[in-house]
Amino acid sequence: MKAAAQKKQRFEKEALIHLDVIFSAALKMTGNRMEAEDLVQETLLRAFRFFDKFRSGTNCKAWLFKIMTNLYINRYNRQKSLPGVTSYDDVEDFYFYNKVNSTDYIANSDFSANWIFTNLLDDDVRNLLQELPESFRITVVLCDIQGFSYEEVARIMSVKIGTVKSRLFRARRKLQKGLHEWARTNGYLPKGILHGAA
Repeated sequence: MKAAAQKKQRFEKEALIHLDVIFSAALKMTGNRMEAEDLVQETLLRAFRFFDKFRSGTNCKAWLFKIMTNLYINRYNRQKSLPGVTSYDDVEDFYFYNKVNSTDYIANSDFSANWIFTNLLDDDVRNLLQELPESFRITVVLCDIQGFSYEEVARIMSVKIGTVKSRLFRARRKLQKGLHEWARTNGYLPKGILHGAA
């Protein structure tokens, strides 16, 4: 009884302090509040169940993100293997996604990753993030939003550092294309800058 109470107290002190950060990341990964809540709940249940395996003094936030990322990837792979029904919205999203990805890359320093996350509204960023392939989106959330190092992201996602860097580069490139379209549509691009210009 005493051991269970100590485990609960330690879990609250070391793991639950990251609840807001984990929920924010889950929301960006899933793009859906209910799915994010389910993912966080499942993450915390799994973390508590195996909390005796967590080594005190190590990075608990990274440990929780590894659990959440694995759960999310497993859930995504399960859903991908199920036969799906295509809606009109999906077709429209697919058309928009392909249109964005077929456009030229704009090499403009104003469209840095820092600019993306400090100058756009959450909804705009969330929409662009949801258009990214799954592995790219998770990498951006972990690196650019949560601030994990390449090494930490590699451990969380169980991939090599080179894979993290490659995914991040490609994800940022796709985000830049989407941001170019958003900026052009909303009148933020100077008239002299043409799509694809440096």
